[in-house]
Amino acid sequence: MAVRDAGQTASMLCVLFAISMSAFAQPTESGGQVDVFFGPEGITLDQAIEWASTSTGRPFQFNETHFRGKGRIMMTGRVSVPKSRIYELWQAIFVTQGFAMIPLGPGEGDFIQLALIDQSRELKQRSTYVQAEKLHEYRTKVGTVVMTTVPLKHVKVESVRNAVTQLMTNRAAEFSAPVPSANSLILVGFAPTVYSVYQVLMAMDQPAESTTLKFEILSLEHAVAEELQPMINELLTAQTSGGAGRGRVGGAGGSSIEEVPAPQILPDMRTNSLVVYAVERHMNEIKRLVAALDTATDGVPDNIRIYFLKNTNAPDMERTLRDLLGQTASQRSNSPVGRPGATGPTSGNARGSGVVIVADDHTNSLLIQCTKTRYQEIEHIIDELDRRRPQVLVHAVIAELSDTDMQNIAVELTAIQGGDDRYRFGGGTGFGLSQTTIAEDTSGGFLDDLVRIPFATGTGIGFTGLAAGIFERNMNVPLLVSMLKSYTKVNLLSNASVLTNDNQQSTLTVGRTLNILSSETTAAGLDRTTASDEVDANLTLSISPHISNDGHLRLDIDLSVVAFQGFGDPNNGLPPPRTSRTFNGSVTVPNGKTVIIGGLVQDNTAETVTGIPFLSDIPILGELFKSTNTSVEKTTLYLFVTPTIIDDFKQLEEISYQRKLEIQKLNGNLNLIDPNFRAAGIGDLEVDADALEDAGVLDLPSYSPVTEQGLSTPPREIEGNPLRPRSRKEEPPSVETGTVVPGARPTSKPPRPERK
Repeated sequence: MAVRDAGQTASMLCVLFAISMSAFAQPTESGGQVDVFFGPEGITLDQAIEWASTSTGRPFQFNETHFRGKGRIMMTGRVSVPKSRIYELWQAIFVTQGFAMIPLGPGEGDFIQLALIDQSRELKQRSTYVQAEKLHEYRTKVGTVVMTTVPLKHVKVESVRNAVTQLMTNRAAEFSAPVPSANSLILVGFAPTVYSVYQVLMAMDQPAESTTLKFEILSLEHAVAEELQPMINELLTAQTSGGAGRGRVGGAGGSSIEEVPAPQILPDMRTNSLVVYAVERHMNEIKRLVAALDTATDGVPDNIRIYFLKNTNAPDMERTLRDLLGQTASQRSNSPVGRPGATGPTSGNARGSGVVIVADDHTNSLLIQCTKTRYQEIEHIIDELDRRRPQVLVHAVIAELSDTDMQNIAVELTAIQGGDDRYRFGGGTGFGLSQTTIAEDTSGGFLDDLVRIPFATGTGIGFTGLAAGIFERNMNVPLLVSMLKSYTKVNLLSNASVLTNDNQQSTLTVGRTLNILSSETTAAGLDRTTASDEVDANLTLSISPHISNDGHLRLDIDLSVVAFQGFGDPNNGLPPPRTSRTFNGSVTVPNGKTVIIGGLVQDNTAETVTGIPFLSDIPILGELFKSTNTSVEKTTLYLFVTPTIIDDFKQLEEISYQRKLEIQKLNGNLNLIDPNFRAAGIGDLEVDADALEDAGVLDLPSYSPVTEQGLSTPPREIEGNPLRPRSRKEEPPSVETGTVVPGARPTSKPPRPERK
């Protein structure tokens, strides 16, 4: 009895404990959180299904036969999850027991089928399609089967298929299928597994180190390209030579091995930059090295050189080099005195960076600061530019020939009647041959007091040419005839010579200035003559020659000749008339030839007739009533130019010597021009004593009385110029004894040994 009571009591306690524990482990919801408590003894699958159905609000379908042999779900502790994630919690719990929760029904899952993962055929069919980019949202849904496609860009799908198959081991729920045409993979499986495989594929689908060379230009700010290039090449060689497999990368299929091209680095001295041709890995390494080495340094430069110019001006050469290097005047001041190759921060053109050029006028030299390599380049350019250019002597001539033929014939008549008180006739013609005045000592009327003075002008009496007339007492002139013919011939030759360098302009101006006098009366009543103005007559030659490669010259000529002709009128303050001849143009002429560059031929004929109306028109008789002035002028003008290229100073000295001789012939004082000048004479001739002796000039016989034997001996003939040395090649051939050869010694006389 006691034993039975004890057994009943124990059974009741077990039932009560189970009921109490079941009630305690039931999930509870509070504030959107679901709390599930698992006791130390765990729960059965039936309890788990009941709790899952209660917490998710969905019914569960299951096969009891699947539970055979399944033990309890051993979990302990308390789990608190948001209500939205309670479904994921039960998915994870059932997966640990080999079950999968499959939503079924017309909706999004009206009920849940609990199926064995190893035996279910609906897992793959019920998978949810998820884009690869959104797989991360399903990475915590352990029991959810998803499907996705993974396109591959850099690796072939066949090369990764085996690796993916090894990762997806659950044949019932997971599998992968390649699509070669799209180079993609279809993945089906539990969401965490598919997400992990996707991450592995993305890590594998990276571009292999390309063997395609890239081209870049790396500009330098402080370093010099030609100095930095060998340094970087040496560093890269040390890196690429160490370690096995360096310089090789996998091919597109992952199976082949391809050689990586070595990087190519070239310095560009024009822009002070590095031209790099390398693969991406090498390119990045080169950029890193350049950034580390292209830094400013402090210190005094020790590569300053001085170049002394010979034929050009230092400032001109400096400007030329700056234009070549692309520098401006402000960039020189911005260049720091530091490391060779350093440039100022405001430098806009890297071609001239690293070079500082300063011209010194006092020594006509260039101070150049740059590297040795850059200086060799600049030095070669300066050598080519600092060459002595040929000079050009230009001789310009203006030849003007002018002939003037003038003829003047004039007749003046005078007729006066009586001397009483009656009206009477009086008249005359005047063409400037005489002047009418009043003679106060004459008797008679007013007309009797008129007296004509022949050949009179306002300044006195005088005439030019032939003058004849009929005179009466008291200088009455009834008839006056004047005839004049003048012929003027002008030969004007203007010479101008100027010497200038090739491609440079030179100007020569020679002129004459006349002062224009003017008279004025001072306050004291005195007449004072002053120079009020100046009149110039200049010859100006401005020329710029340009020598071509074929020996011709292009001359830019500006020639102006203004000359006085005739005489002026000093009484009226008028200067002599001036003629002006101007030529401005560009011509191409041969060297050393005199060519014409312009000319003018002008004929002027003028006839001036001054006469008495009607009377001068009478044939023959009308000649007595008019004055005829005929003028014929002919002018011929030509411009010549003679350019001469002077390549050496010896040629210039010869031309200068000839001009000095011309001055000497004109009795000019050459000591003022050239104190060392001396005309060459016979004493300057080079006479070879051996030539005189060979010619026989020195073989003079001694004086002896004339004898019959002496008279019978014929004289030896001598030929040739004793003042011109005879070369050894002109020695006469040897002849037999007794034969006389002009200019040769007798064979009986032994030859004189040659002087050493």
